[in-house]
Amino acid sequence: MHTQTMKLYWGAECDVTPKAGRLILVDGWGSPVSRILQDCEIPEFAPFRLPSLNHPDVAYAVRVEVTGRTIQTRPWNDYGWVKIRIVFVGDGEPDTCTSGWMKV
Repeated sequence: MHTQTMKLYWGAECDVTPKAGRLILVDGWGSPVSRILQDCEIPEFAPFRLPSLNHPDVAYAVRVEVTGRTIQTRPWNDYGWVKIRIVFVGDGEPDTCTSGWMKV
């Protein structure tokens, strides 16, 4: 996977490549609970696993695509968030998509 970068508003480059260890907020999962993206044990099936909110032993196979064009930052933080599409990989069924945010 190639590295994706975006410029912050003050001109610095920021790596926005989806990778294991990134913090993910999934839109529509109720409370703003973040999950940490994990490597998938079968990368040809899906590159990542996203732990379930309700079941600690379940991690969904997902692909993450950066859809945002800018990094959203706050003055009191030294990090930002970028908008993403989360694709839940179907096992013999169609894939399902939702959106969310990834900490960069």
